[in-house]
Amino acid sequence: MTAGIVGACGGVEDPALVLDSSYLSAEAGRLAAIASGAFPNSFSYPDLLDWTPPRTQLDAVGLDEDRPVLAGLGWLQPVEDSQPATRRDTDLAVDAE
Repeated sequence: MTAGIVGACGGVEDPALVLDSSYLSAEAGRLAAIASGAFPNSFSYPDLLDWTPPRTQLDAVGLDEDRPVLAGLGWLQPVEDSQPATRRDTDLAVDAE
């Protein structure tokens, strides 16, 4: 964040490709609105005093608008796997020492 502010104030030319430019533009607009006294829509963070983390990773997966989503991260994209994961015999071996 500091490097971005210094770069913006230092008169340095913008790089050709800015990663996450749409996110950065949206955040810049949101921060400008806050600076002018407005209350823009913002991400609602969970109340850490009442929040309980999921017991397993599977508990963090759900559906929203019939699409799979991972809580706190966003939409999931299913990946097709041609072969299911299996355990190898070496994974089950016990050290004889």
